[in-house]
Amino acid sequence: MAVNPATDSYRGADKTDARDARVNADQARMRRELQLIRPGDDATIALRLLTDHGVGLVADRTRTTNRLRALLNSMF
Repeated sequence: MAVNPATDSYRGADKTDARDARVNADQARMRRELQLIRPGDDATIALRLLTDHGVGLVADRTRTTNRLRALLNSMF
């Protein structure tokens, strides 16, 4: 949330992962009020759990899509 307003000051209208990564890296380097993330912090653990859950959901969706595609290919 602290970095989001800074994206307007960077050139390029496209929203890309590379641009987002550059903005995040620049802001992390320049801003001193941002805190370090430590592996044992509660927030870090919660973020890791949420990220892992999201990765699992994406994998489930991919498997379902592949099964449906295989079923359609077997019919036609």
